[in-house]
Amino acid sequence: MSDFPAPPELLAAFTDADSTVRLHASSALARSHDPKAIDALIAAMPADRLAVDALGESRSPRAVSPLIAFVQNAANKTEDRAAAATSLGKLGDPRAVEPLIASLNEDNGAITMQASSALGYLKDKRAVEPLKQAYARWNSRPYENAGSVTVFILAALQQLGSTELMRRVTGSPVK
Repeated sequence: MSDFPAPPELLAAFTDADSTVRLHASSALARSHDPKAIDALIAAMPADRLAVDALGESRSPRAVSPLIAFVQNAANKTEDRAAAATSLGKLGDPRAVEPLIASLNEDNGAITMQASSALGYLKDKRAVEPLKQAYARWNSRPYENAGSVTVFILAALQQLGSTELMRRVTGSPVK
């Protein structure tokens, strides 16, 4: 089911005390594509991680700007901001490219990993040089989880068709 008007009962289920009910309601709200449903998910974002995830599945252009603002707000929890970066990648909207590139400058592994992945999904060549710069930064400093972060960055570069760094790192050709 998709593209249906969200009934009031479904909107109410999204605020249920049971997290399983909220999970299924958020998924249904995202699939409804009803502007009221998308607005309810957007309004719930700061307090409910399910809303962040559901907005990525919604395919709604209405979700892009609020998710960008959420990623950019350092007051939000790191894991929620990282989830918002993932959701932006899933939405596939080019408006997310520049804010995600800006996120690469943070010294936060979770956000850098998810922003890198999202940029790989978006397949926008503007991300190649910033990803290379992020790789160099993470590869040269003793950051916690730096090895994991560089793997995400290399994967994004590979998705973008930029394999020269991968060849240099591994010493072998990349297909």
